[in-house]
Amino acid sequence: MLNAHRARLVIDLWPFPNNTGKVTPIFLRSMARPNALFFGQLILVIGFGTKMKKELRYFQKDCVKAIIDSLKRGHNPYANCVTGFGKSLVLADLSAKALRQDKRVLQLVPNHTLCEQNFRQTSEYLGINAHNVGMCSAKASRYELSKHCIIATQTSLVRRLYKICKIDLLLIDEADMVSLEPNSTYRKIVSHLLKANAAMKIVGVTGSPYRQDQGEIHQGANALFTECCYESDIPRLINEGYLSSVEILNSPVHVDLDDVKIVRGEYDQGQVGVKF
Repeated sequence: MLNAHRARLVIDLWPFPNNTGKVTPIFLRSMARPNALFFGQLILVIGFGTKMKKELRYFQKDCVKAIIDSLKRGHNPYANCVTGFGKSLVLADLSAKALRQDKRVLQLVPNHTLCEQNFRQTSEYLGINAHNVGMCSAKASRYELSKHCIIATQTSLVRRLYKICKIDLLLIDEADMVSLEPNSTYRKIVSHLLKANAAMKIVGVTGSPYRQDQGEIHQGANALFTECCYESDIPRLINEGYLSSVEILNSPVHVDLDDVKIVRGEYDQGQVGVKF
């Protein structure tokens, strides 16, 4: 069985008998040499490693549509997508749509692990257009800021803002990391990008759209996001087998967090780790 997409070949099965009249030969036409025909009576073709483009599931398509509709209404929307939803594929699809309109895209992530994941997902999703995707990550020693679609960690990008070109669409992964403080890393990046392009669209995705110092991340006078445009239907996704079922276990352990300090509206992670 031959995967025509992976092997980059087009298969023509023609009723063209040989001199015995018993064998139907197979003609292969190479995509690289469309005018050349290769003849054989039994051919085994091994794929060259090109992956089939991933297809969005219905809930991911609903999420993308909700985001686009919200943008058309003039909002800076975010989508509340449960862990396991496939946020990176949603960002890849939004990036692909923007690139088709000759727009420049920035996916902003909090760490190198997400940077690698989103870079891989977006590159695979774009297929032959993956050359448009770049990475900005100090851990990877890559600073490809001239690409049309950039996946960047916030710490690596904030030191190189002077090198980045105008961005038309800003996609923020783990959008709950954006605080209300104007001097925070995320806010510095957003402010710089808006100065270069006041019409830049801003979109967020997160699985936990709540901050202790803010409430829901579209609430408050200085909130970056203005609307929660989509919320994943967790019970339905569990019932349909897309998510694992939840089992609640009572724990007799009590953790006292009264003396744990608050840093930028969140419990200090180091002190919380010691407590647990």
